[in-house]
Amino acid sequence: MSKNNSFVIYNNDGEHGRMYFTGTEWGGPGYFNRIGGAYLFDTMAEAEDVRSWLDEALVLPQEHFIEEVINE
Repeated sequence: MSKNNSFVIYNNDGEHGRMYFTGTEWGGPGYFNRIGGAYLFDTMAEAEDVRSWLDEALVLPQEHFIEEVINE
């Protein structure tokens, strides 16, 4: 079985813990509290572009972080 690295974006508002970015299926950014529902980015550059957009585009600005994960 091959392993490859992916990247996820999350925020942590202190109230709900880590909330992982799941995509924009519903017209705006979605979040889920489990990494299993997170949108996986193939490259760090992709994740950084989306993180920048999220940090600036939300009505209530939030800080987002990137985490590298290993898929098996």
